[in-house]
Amino acid sequence: METTITKKDAYSYTEQKLKAHFQNNSEFNASFAVMFDFYRKKFSHIIEEKNKSTFEDRLFTSAKGQYFNGYFMIREMLSHEETQIQNEWLAQPEGIITEEIPQLIKNITGSNFDEVILTEPMQQFTMWAITQYEDILAALNQLAFDIVCLGAKQAILDERDTRGLSEHKSSLEGLLGGVDRATFITPQHFLTCDVKTSETEIWTLSWWSALDKLDNKAGEVTIVRIIQENESRYALNVYLSSQVPEHERNLILEQTLTSLMERNEIAREDVTVNFAVVSDFYIFVQD
Repeated sequence: METTITKKDAYSYTEQKLKAHFQNNSEFNASFAVMFDFYRKKFSHIIEEKNKSTFEDRLFTSAKGQYFNGYFMIREMLSHEETQIQNEWLAQPEGIITEEIPQLIKNITGSNFDEVILTEPMQQFTMWAITQYEDILAALNQLAFDIVCLGAKQAILDERDTRGLSEHKSSLEGLLGGVDRATFITPQHFLTCDVKTSETEIWTLSWWSALDKLDNKAGEVTIVRIIQENESRYALNVYLSSQVPEHERNLILEQTLTSLMERNEIAREDVTVNFAVVSDFYIFVQD
């Protein structure tokens, strides 16, 4: 009986908290809209115009259900003394928490992963979609897991706020973010700093661990500061893996450029952008 009450409490808390976010939290709604748009566009080249409205409506309903599911998983976990989250872990930078959540969800679900991850609306939507379109199942399953993880992240950030904890500050800031953290620029891609000098920064673009790729390197970003007549100009060089979908390449490029300009108050005319798509990244090892 105690477990049933605990689940009901966790469910009720999740309902109330997410309802409050959707009704009163403009920042949350903006973030959710960006997330949904990112995943919606993954299917835009597949869905016929006649099915577009139905597909997107059902996708949105399913996405909200998956988000709720992830949030609820964390609330249920926190209701048990043996599965508490330590304050030190909660105080980590948001990007690092985001990168660690997929493994946390896998640990929570264990051998029941497939049964626990998919909500009923998501299952029904998936069954409908695979009868309409071939080769869509893998993308839908990935979306379902991703959004569960993002719902779980929101639950963790809310728990951090409830405990009155602050995120650990970066020890050193780079042009695109803290050098000791993961800076997400899309729901599935994040930047980490490899090299920082007064003239040059090199950042690796990685796929989120939720995708479980053998090689998670999605690209590389190099920023070179050039002094001309006592004024700083910048060369932004972005190299993306050919595995990055074409419709996401411009988004990554735009997000990187915008971050560079806004974080450092750099005018667009002071940035030269070079962009290339590469088939593979190699590490040269000399004997």
